[in-house]
Amino acid sequence: RKMGAPELSQGPLYAVEPSLNNVKTWPEKRAGYLSLCFFLSFVVLYLVIVSMQLKIGASYSIGSGLETVFNNDGALAGVYTQAQFWDYLLQDGSGLMNILFTNQWYNGQAFTTNEQGFLLHYDKLVGGLLVVQQRGGLETDGCVGLYGDSAYDKFYADCYLDARIKEDRAVSVPADIAPWYKYDEGYAGYAAFFGVAAGSATNLALAQKLKDNLWTDKQTRMLQIKFALYNGNLNAFSFVKISFIFDKAGIFVNGNKIVYQSISMEPYRTESDKARLGLEIVFLVWLSFQLFHFLFESVSTARKEGVRALVSMWTLVDAGNLSLFVLFVVLRVRILFMIYDNPIQVPTNVYQEILEDVADVQDVQRLVVFLTIFLSLLRLFKFYQFQDRLNVLNRTFANAFTDLYHFLIMFCIIFGGFAIMSHFLFGLSLSPYASLGLSLMSMWQWFCGSTDQNDLIYISPTMGTIFYILYQFVGILILQNVLLAILIDAYAKAVADLDAVASVADEMGIAVQKMVRVLRCSKLNDAMMCAALEKLHAKGIESVSATELKSAAGVGVDVADYPGVVPFDDTGEEKPEENNSDLMAALDSVLKENAWLRRRLQVAGQEIPVLPS
Repeated sequence: RKMGAPELSQGPLYAVEPSLNNVKTWPEKRAGYLSLCFFLSFVVLYLVIVSMQLKIGASYSIGSGLETVFNNDGALAGVYTQAQFWDYLLQDGSGLMNILFTNQWYNGQAFTTNEQGFLLHYDKLVGGLLVVQQRGGLETDGCVGLYGDSAYDKFYADCYLDARIKEDRAVSVPADIAPWYKYDEGYAGYAAFFGVAAGSATNLALAQKLKDNLWTDKQTRMLQIKFALYNGNLNAFSFVKISFIFDKAGIFVNGNKIVYQSISMEPYRTESDKARLGLEIVFLVWLSFQLFHFLFESVSTARKEGVRALVSMWTLVDAGNLSLFVLFVVLRVRILFMIYDNPIQVPTNVYQEILEDVADVQDVQRLVVFLTIFLSLLRLFKFYQFQDRLNVLNRTFANAFTDLYHFLIMFCIIFGGFAIMSHFLFGLSLSPYASLGLSLMSMWQWFCGSTDQNDLIYISPTMGTIFYILYQFVGILILQNVLLAILIDAYAKAVADLDAVASVADEMGIAVQKMVRVLRCSKLNDAMMCAALEKLHAKGIESVSATELKSAAGVGVDVADYPGVVPFDDTGEEKPEENNSDLMAALDSVLKENAWLRRRLQVAGQEIPVLPS
């Protein structure tokens, strides 16, 4: 039925062009959905394997217990000086060494041999406690070598450098602690080790000797306390490191924190571990297939379109994402080799460096996992392109790109200016503004809604108030609303023509209907329906009845409910009997000016619309 032709048959009508478009594009959409599901399944498998390998829940359980013991009531955060460090280490009852090397129960009953070295009753100390010191150099001729001549060189004779030194210390100390005043290449510092077998009393006495003989002094730049625990209930070793970084201003800064990492030295012992091994093999095969497919497609594209065709955003994202997956596998294999090449023999009275080495690799692995997940999320936007409604974010950012990067230029200038102002105004008194980097982070927190204006106003009532009002007006009210305006305008353009586009739910329904038809061995398929609709479309027919569509398809089955066929009313076309005031007003004006046309229409028996005008 062509546009404007009288209705030839009764019953519902079906739109030819939209139906043809649905049927022709369905193979592409089906491939898009399969690719999306394929990639999502691959990423989910990866996340399951990572979760089973890293065992974050078990690590947190151990770490939270250690945090409670070693940082009780903020004890660790309260260590600012070397004197406080030694108190933290040796204080009666609550010192770290007293806790680790305790030899009795809470009621005073002595531990048995098997109970020695337990922390929190379930975590057992492995080997002992290692304390490593890193020392800085010394400028003995005042600060001349650093800053040139100064009137105060004689007053301040020695300058202490950040550059690390490796020389043995020329001091006279008792023989049992003398080795701890020598540089140890293996530990990259001056190391003191307190073994479990030595017993609590001996270890505490040795530590006291270090304190009495100034093992730490003005050249001390960093102290690290390291030890390992084993929890048989969780089948996990835990490496623990507590760091203290000494600043030339005279206090410990940017440290005083506990870092812990759980490690399984028997990675394939339990049934769950064996199940994970199976998943790892599947993942490895799947990853190999993806790599082969990516390389094959890249080579084919380079041959057809040249190497420059490979330099696109999505190609780079794909390459980066796959490279990170490969790097994750390489790191995992490296960890396994390290574990099996260096098994821990217990009981032991030496520091187990393998646990620290594996923990370092696991830190890198966690960073790789973060980057992999981020690029996987970014890569999903590539798989959304086949479906216009899923692709709305891509289109939004594409529409907003020019305005966004101009906005970012203005934002960076304003944002950086306020960060510099806050650094100069409040950096002397408030730690969040003590450096330019910290000021930038503080301003970003303000931009996201977290403010500390009370601290600013307390430090400087006048300038704090002025700064707060200015940043709220310019940084929050203006910049945020301009950003929202840009994105909302781009989003409106992106969704402007999506009213007639099928949703994901509709297309899932079509997929289910097509599967049902295949299972029922239907005589009608996409190729036949496409040929029938193309024949009708070539004749200029816009809508057909079910009988006419069946006749065009040439099959003896009902085709009206074929998946993807669109009812004519759903296309947004107006029905013949519906009135259009603008069109009728124009027709009325023409008829008033043309009496001959009016008479001809009356003779033909057509009703002439009469409007109030």
